[in-house]
Amino acid sequence: MRLASALTPVTNAAGFLLLILPWFPRQFPLVRQIKPNIRLLPQLVAVSLALFLAAHALLFRLHLPSRYTGHSFRMVMSLAGAIALIILIDSAWRFWQPRWAVAVTGLMAAGVLFYPLFVEDFPITSYKVGTAGPLYEFFQKQPTDSLIASLSDEADNLPSFAARSILVGREYAIPYHLGYYREFQKRVSEQLIAQYSSNPADLESFIHKYNVDFWLLRPQELTLDFLAGDRWLQQYGSAAQTAQTGLKNGNLPALQQKITDCLVFQFQDLVVLEANCTAQPVEK
Repeated sequence: MRLASALTPVTNAAGFLLLILPWFPRQFPLVRQIKPNIRLLPQLVAVSLALFLAAHALLFRLHLPSRYTGHSFRMVMSLAGAIALIILIDSAWRFWQPRWAVAVTGLMAAGVLFYPLFVEDFPITSYKVGTAGPLYEFFQKQPTDSLIASLSDEADNLPSFAARSILVGREYAIPYHLGYYREFQKRVSEQLIAQYSSNPADLESFIHKYNVDFWLLRPQELTLDFLAGDRWLQQYGSAAQTAQTGLKNGNLPALQQKITDCLVFQFQDLVVLEANCTAQPVEK
């Protein structure tokens, strides 16, 4: 639900006080001035939660579930927090001595204005910046039904920046429910075995099963050091272990042996291989 971002900066947590302060109108007289339209805030929360649940039930026909709570919760907490702080400041000036009221107001103002300066990457927009422009342009020129197999982190950006489909991506490894994640886990495991197998037949079987058109990878990803040190890939237990065992035994992945022959595009350390080409027998 992106609750962490809704409470960043932490001063947004003051919004919870708006649930309490209206119960004490004598101590906090300004609550009497709150307009009836304040109901828009709980209404927004209720609608967001309803759509959040509906998006899970209809995955992915209503987009990603967090899209319905991440932004709205942040707005609600910011507005509610601002209202609560103003109510507190008003009460301080009504009932406390001026010097204490000034001190309280100053502390609150300092917290709101200066605390965010110490929050890393604030404001948190969650924007993703694509840095492989030529790679995106290459895939944009390919048929729109092209499917790309990759275990690289750059694959996450291809659906947005290249408008082409990927078989799996690290960004999408979210266990929304078992039906989704079992299929996702199956794809990753099969791709792991195919990518690190020394047998071109494993590549061919995988490519034909999923109708893969391209492989995207960094050559260093085909090494034992990379595989053993990648915590995300190590989650896929038996498949990762099988791939790792083959590398330990000195078996070169068939994909690695096909980089030169099947290369169709390269950008920095990223290479794109034509999938059907990689499934051909390796020349002795």
